[in-house]
This record gives sequence, C-alpha cells and structure tokens, in this order.
Amino acid sequence: MKARAYVEDRVFARQPDIRVAALFVAEPARYACLVLHALRAELLECVEQVNDEGVAHTRLAWWGQELAASVEGQPAHPVAQALQPLIRDHQLPAEYLMEMLDGATMDLRPDGYESLNELLLRCHRLDSMTQILCVHVCGYEDHNSIKFAHNLGVATALVRLITRAGADYQRNRLRLPHDLLARHGATPADLGGSTTPPRMRAVLRELGDTASEHFDLALALLPAVDRHRQRGAMIQLRLAHRLLAQLRRDDFEVLAREQQLRPLTRLWVAWRAARKEEKTARSDSANSA
Repeated sequence: MKARAYVEDRVFARQPDIRVAALFVAEPARYACLVLHALRAELLECVEQVNDEGVAHTRLAWWGQELAASVEGQPAHPVAQALQPLIRDHQLPAEYLMEMLDGATMDLRPDGYESLNELLLRCHRLDSMTQILCVHVCGYEDHNSIKFAHNLGVATALVRLITRAGADYQRNRLRLPHDLLARHGATPADLGGSTTPPRMRAVLRELGDTASEHFDLALALLPAVDRHRQRGAMIQLRLAHRLLAQLRRDDFEVLAREQQLRPLTRLWVAWRAARKEEKTARSDSANSA
C-alpha cells in the first residue's frame, strides 16, 4: 500500500474526529496533519494493542529507528516515509518527533503515573507535540499559536483518557494518576465493574476540570492572525469540548456505555465550528482593512 493511502486509511478508520476536521482543511496542510496524527496513532497502538510489555518496548524501539531514518535515511514504514518530506520541507525538529515517542513510552510504566503532573507531561510529549507539529506545517505568525497547540493537545488527551479508562484497565494500562485516585479514595479495581462508582467518577470529573482549564487557555491564546491556518485544530477543540460536555451530563459514567459523539453530531459540530472560523476570519480581515 502506498504511503498516502496507508496514512488516510490509518486516520480515517480509527480517529473520527481527525477525519471530520480534515474535511475543512485545504491541501497540502490537510495531508501533512494526517501524517502527524497517523504517527501518533502508530505509537499509541504499540501501547494500547499489545499486552506484552516487552513486545511493546521492542515495537517502540523500532519506531525510534524509523523516526531516525525519516530524518536522515530510508524508512521502511509508510507513515515514516510520508513523514520524511514533511521534515525536509517544513524543517520539523527531530527532537519533537522523539518526544512523541517518549510520551508513548511513558504509558508502559508498570506502576502507572504517580502524579497528575507526570500525566500532564505525558500528554504534552505525545499529544501536544502532535498539535505543535501540525501548527508548524500549517504555518503561523504569532508564537502564541504554539502555546495554543500545547493546551489543545493536553485537553484532548485528557478527554480521550477519560473515555478510555475502562478499556485501559482491561488491558492492564493504568493511566489515572495515583495521587488523584488517593485523593478521592478510588482504586483501579473500581474500573472493573459494569458501572462507574461515585469515587471513580470524582477522579474522572477532576480530570475533566483540568481538561476544561486547558480548553479555556487554548481558546484564549490562539491569535487572530493565525486562526484561519488553525481551522482544523479549532474543529478538534470543539469536538473534544462537546464530548466533555456529554461526559458531564452523564456524570462521567464511562463503563455502562461507550462515550463517543454520534456521527451526525460530530459532523454538525465540525460544520458549525468551521463556519464560525470563516466568519471570524472575514471579520478580522474587514477590521484590519
């Protein structure tokens, strides 16, 4: 399978929010961002779809070699091959790519995360770096766009971790920080039932509050001069924010039912977000004229 077809299949089949957001992004930025999100998906799969920790470490180590080859060499994987011209054309820092790898590797800690700060570092390394690299390929004028991407990455990562809490527990991948669990008197075993106990809901609610803080920071930081370039990222923000609102309405019940946006809801939220960004861009252009 050619690199482009592989990348699109990888993202469209497993990342519906990214798929919908991509509908409203023009080429070549559209494909460039898909490549970066495909890379994130490949790294996450090494952790989430492999039960043997040794095998997972081996697969991530192999990805380290592929990322090095994408910077200078001949990568074998389609995603790494697609990444190579992006690194060259946009001068993407190799250390950012390696930081994504480090973020995925953090999920393999046998004892999970001791503190919320450790979890936030993981979110920054894997998810914020993905968004920051997307800002680079889409282009920006104001450095606050990088800060916007950092906060967007953390917020979307936390929402995803909340929705996956039960599935992670089933795969012996605990991502909920120990200090948060202890503060609410919760244990990982609380995720093993058919419904979410109140003490675990309190843990997830606090994570949701942290995600909200980062959503608010992202919205406040995105500069007007770069809004039109970051339309895809803004759509991702609106989709994740809508899912967080749904989680709140259901009082963070993540075990009794799957928490995802319905396809029509996802498309509606994305369309409204894109329309709002178009109006904002026209308004900003008129004001500056």
